[in-house]
Amino acid sequence: MSKENSYRGPVIYQNGQYKHHCIISGEFKWFQGHEEIYFADIKVCECLFHGGLIK
Repeated sequence: MSKENSYRGPVIYQNGQYKHHCIISGEFKWFQGHEEIYFADIKVCECLFHGGLIK
């Protein structure tokens, strides 16, 4: 993880035939995101998520 993208890791990560994309909008107090995991250019997983601070 980096300071710029500290929610779920890097925007794009690849290891062999696996590739992970993660796009996030918002800020820490309220954010939402979409991630996809591919194996050999076939989407094998998709996740929509959101979160933020609890008061």
